[in-house]
Amino acid sequence: MNVLWQAGLLLTVVFVVEKWYAWALIIILLSVAIIFFETTFMSKKYHVTPTKASDVLYFAKDERDQQIALKVHSAILATLTNLIMLAFILLIFSLITHFSLTTKIFWSIGWLSLAFFIPNIQYYILWNKYDAD
Repeated sequence: MNVLWQAGLLLTVVFVVEKWYAWALIIILLSVAIIFFETTFMSKKYHVTPTKASDVLYFAKDERDQQIALKVHSAILATLTNLIMLAFILLIFSLITHFSLTTKIFWSIGWLSLAFFIPNIQYYILWNKYDAD
């Protein structure tokens, strides 16, 4: 579900850059509806309360799942740290070069895509890898 509203955010940025404001508003409303659906109906279906979790690893049922979660989350934090360093490199590069504003915006959209989708993909791959052990 997170991928849907993250893609909606990226699509909204593209539509605003292209000055398609009506489509951007529709995508924003759809993204808000997806977030609302996720927090209400999906949390009831899977008996998860994402806003009131007192324990960070509330979804881990035993010690093995907690160890897997800690391994996966530490790897994702390392990836996000690398993506932040990449953002600063892109920022410095965009300040040095003389590209148009549209090109710089699309670089930002590309970086946001990486920052949103790579950790999600990495989460599923690593969880399945460590869970198989």
